[in-house]
Amino acid sequence: MILSSQYFRPPFPDRHRWRDDLQAMHETGLTHMYLWANWGWMEPEPGKLVFDDYDELIELATEAGLKIIINTIAEVQPAWIHREVPEAELVDHTGRRVSSTTLAYSNVGVMPGGCFDHPQISALSGRFLRELAGRYADAAALSAWDCWNEMRWSSQSDGYVCYCDHTLASFRQWLDARYDGLAGLSEAWRRRITSWDDVQPGRVAGRSYTELMEFQEFLTDRTAGQLRFRYDQIRSRDPDHPIAAHTAFPATYFTGTGFLPFEQALARGNDFDLAEIVDAFGSSQFPQWFDMAPSEFGARIESGRSAAGDRPYWVAELQGGAHRHGVAVTEPVPGPLQQRWVWTGYARGAKTVNFWCWRDEIFGREASGFGIVGDDGHAESRLAGLATTADVLRREERLLDGYRPAAASIAVAFSPACYRLDWAQAGADCDAAGPSLQGYLYALERLQLPYRVIDAGRAGSLDDLRVVIVPWAMIIEPPLAEALVPWVHAGGTLVLESEPDAYDRLGFYRYPGERPFANGLGITGRGRRPIRAPLLDFTLDGVSGGLRTANWIEVFDDTGEVLGTTEQGPAIVRSRVGTGQVIALGTHAGMAYERERYTDFERFLHAIAESAGALTAIRCSISDGDRLQWRFGRSGEVPMLFVTNAGPATTVTFTAPTGTFGAAGALRDLATGRRVDLAETGGRTELTLSLGDDGYAVLRTIG
Repeated sequence: MILSSQYFRPPFPDRHRWRDDLQAMHETGLTHMYLWANWGWMEPEPGKLVFDDYDELIELATEAGLKIIINTIAEVQPAWIHREVPEAELVDHTGRRVSSTTLAYSNVGVMPGGCFDHPQISALSGRFLRELAGRYADAAALSAWDCWNEMRWSSQSDGYVCYCDHTLASFRQWLDARYDGLAGLSEAWRRRITSWDDVQPGRVAGRSYTELMEFQEFLTDRTAGQLRFRYDQIRSRDPDHPIAAHTAFPATYFTGTGFLPFEQALARGNDFDLAEIVDAFGSSQFPQWFDMAPSEFGARIESGRSAAGDRPYWVAELQGGAHRHGVAVTEPVPGPLQQRWVWTGYARGAKTVNFWCWRDEIFGREASGFGIVGDDGHAESRLAGLATTADVLRREERLLDGYRPAAASIAVAFSPACYRLDWAQAGADCDAAGPSLQGYLYALERLQLPYRVIDAGRAGSLDDLRVVIVPWAMIIEPPLAEALVPWVHAGGTLVLESEPDAYDRLGFYRYPGERPFANGLGITGRGRRPIRAPLLDFTLDGVSGGLRTANWIEVFDDTGEVLGTTEQGPAIVRSRVGTGQVIALGTHAGMAYERERYTDFERFLHAIAESAGALTAIRCSISDGDRLQWRFGRSGEVPMLFVTNAGPATTVTFTAPTGTFGAAGALRDLATGRRVDLAETGGRTELTLSLGDDGYAVLRTIG
């Protein structure tokens, strides 16, 4: 288990602070320190790398008893890059060359710099990574590498990128390999193309979907290729240490809107692709900065952990202190709140938690914020909370290393193709595919129903699942379709939003009767209708209510069981397929719920889970996941229960089938050492637990 903090984003902090800071980090209980190895700082002259400050920091860390994770920042390029490699700039969607400037929250180098499709830029960045890896591969303190920080490559581009000649050539080569030549591309795009010079990527949303969706997918694949390149450069000089990478947000939030200007959907990569390349995978998490409710924080963690698969999942940046963005003054981060975040990560299977950062920042728009020991009035409580957590991790390292959350029986499908279609239609104003998916994640979090996110492009086996939800199902990607059909026939419950299978992966619309996946499962629509009423009434297995509508109403043929209807016709239908069932919604209920929480949507999902046998065996007396979160799992044969309380002090009772916690008569809280006795009542085990404000408990069986 790793408990770490980012320390050095050169040249901050100042050298005279290093020894005392590193000693304080060790005394607090941190095990590791992150270092930003910034190309723009380390190579002030072409071919001359300067390592003196890193050498000293690593030596001091060794003396202090800290291990090192080196985060390679090859995307922040040296200021000389455009002088040495002229005409290597990125080109934006209007044809303008992009001017590079110092990064908004750093003090050295430039971004976006030269295009990595340019062979000289690629060669120079590769040389930097190899020399860095060769320098520190044998350092006794080195624990791991993080080879790409948040997949940044287009920051400060001031336009959609990249459309330079090198990227255009790469795009055409990618299409050539995909379609086996120009004739295959012409057939797929339904055009008469006679020259590769006439093949252009899409540039602006709202025009032709096809080339824009293809270009977005190319950018997604290109990011994976760049990650593989970085991994290979480091691995060529260090054959032994793990190499990780992390994203700014999980892929489920890479919609191309909001915080990332001039970013097309998934241009920074698909987490499920990226995780397969590295030895560990993670994402950044700043819960207070982004005003996350516990349900959203949990959804972001689960999205990243799902993508990591069987690789270790890292919370690679967790908010250290009060956030700053410009001169805004925000709420502080009390110690108990921060430790609730930490244990939320560990409860869901994270093996590393790294804080951003130890001291308050001093550069640019992040100045005066984020420090664990920062000046927001709560440094003392944060340090005390960290010390307690560090003590638990030290004493129970083997137990916690072996912990895995129990397998979920519910999955929500994430479709990169749907994200691309949404962005191709609306650009930065897109608010359909991402919010639709997120609405289901938040509802499952609030219902305290464990789940995982699956990638529609690589669905794999679904045998362990009872419910699969496909939000904004406009495109059903072939791997998902191939997995779902036999799974439903074998007894699975599939939930589909409107209009399932309406488009193919290139953005071509299919008529309702010509949708192979949907029609094959007995779902045939009659087209979209304007919304006439804000609620769509439903009755499902004795549960009734009203679902809020969004976008439109799709009317279905009534060949199956009608669960909800409008004046225009059936709008929620259930089709029995083999021993399974398909429930089709004629509106985008997940999107409506993401906009505002309401009870009937949660009751609807709960009824589906109950009918499919997907409810958890453990029951909690506080049933709202925005108030109290828990995860159950095992470390080897040892049952464990993690509980976090997002509110004032409370007492909560859990019940579970006899035997859930083994033969033990009690649990022990690893954080406090207190004993929690179990009682047997009517064939169920009961435990009662007291939690403080923003408190947590880490329980294992005694014995």
